Amino acid sequence: MAEKQKILVDTNVILDLLLARQPFAEGSREIFLKAVNGEIEIYVTSCSINTLVYFIEKNIGYKKTREIISSFLQIAKCIDITINDIQKAFNNMEITDTEDAIQMQGAIKAGMDFILTRDCNFLNIKTGDVPVLSPSDYLAKYNAM
Repeated sequence: MAEKQKILVDTNVILDLLLARQPFAEGSREIFLKAVNGEIEIYVTSCSINTLVYFIEKNIGYKKTREIISSFLQIAKCIDITINDIQKAFNNMEITDTEDAIQMQGAIKAGMDFILTRDCNFLNIKTGDVPVLSPSDYLAKYNAM
């Protein structure tokens, strides 16, 4: 049996699912269902958790946010971002968006196969370290295997 693909899911893709943002929620849901069904492993960086909490709490309140994030972390594994990772990201001159550079560094450190995002600038990064795809492109690639 082949090893499961390890996917770092960017914050915007997670918010699409958790806040049911249309028209993107369905693609995110398909990816998360693959993780729930054990087909892939999904990851999030520790830096993304604060952002997720901020946006979800702003939309639906703190009690529900805690339930949602706790449930989400039953499915997703968390990549701890250290000061060393942040320094490496700052030294990555190929990626000029600092948040994207930190996500890439987390993906490299944890041996991710792909990063999924809807961030157009992040999608245009061609560093060769970890491929960056949109959820729809990833699903098309996955379903073609």
